[in-house]
Amino acid sequence: MGKAAESNVVVGFPAGGEVPAAPDAAAPVDFDQRLCEHLIAAGKLARPSVERAIRLGEGAQHAEPLRLLLVKLGLVSERDLAAAMAALLGLPLVERKDYPEPTEAENGVSLNFLKNRKALILGEESGCLHVAMADSQDGNLLKAIRLITGKEVEPCVGIASEIEQALGERGKGG
Repeated sequence: MGKAAESNVVVGFPAGGEVPAAPDAAAPVDFDQRLCEHLIAAGKLARPSVERAIRLGEGAQHAEPLRLLLVKLGLVSERDLAAAMAALLGLPLVERKDYPEPTEAENGVSLNFLKNRKALILGEESGCLHVAMADSQDGNLLKAIRLITGKEVEPCVGIASEIEQALGERGKGG
């Protein structure tokens, strides 16, 4: 699970002009644009579907990231989205089969909080928590876990439904 290859390709994107496809772009909109271009190039998403999602997102009362809207609309699978995010961010993709056994301890982080944010604490290594996140672009989640636990947090990309399933099992005690 290595780093994504760097690219200096400039891609055109509807309603957004041209955006450099560098892996370290910080703005969420830029990331969603790069993510869509990656999914299109991989044959996992059609450009007209992206344009449709953008139009629908613009009309929504509560804005949500385009990447989440694509899944909600069934335009891309959770697994394909997670794999693309992992590739672009250079983060590991952690699947359900790789999750540790359910435990009671979440390092002081509320199970309800983790469920609401679709995040799962995978374990701790050398004082650093490894956390699977459905939205690994959620910097506020990383900050919150760091503040609650007092530990560094290393994000991993997880598949939303698999994280929800694992958290449900933890809520039942295994």
